[in-house]
Amino acid sequence: MAPTSVKGAVRARMWEDALVAQRAGRVRVTEAIGRTDSVMAEFPEMLYLYDRPNLLDASFTSEAPGLTATPLDLVLDEMVSA
Repeated sequence: MAPTSVKGAVRARMWEDALVAQRAGRVRVTEAIGRTDSVMAEFPEMLYLYDRPNLLDASFTSEAPGLTATPLDLVLDEMVSA
């Protein structure tokens, strides 16, 4: 897959440079990209989400303030009809 725009080519080059730095042991890819891309700068902080399965548990929210979750089917129906 090749970049189709100037911005895409710049981003592809950034990733290539970051991979070279990582392979040389100088820096992790996400750190290198984060220095030049504001969106990717937040990525290293969120890496824990990919280390283990995510568990979604609403028990605290349900018990403490007494809130209940909206059923998923209802949410999806509302999104489709919007």
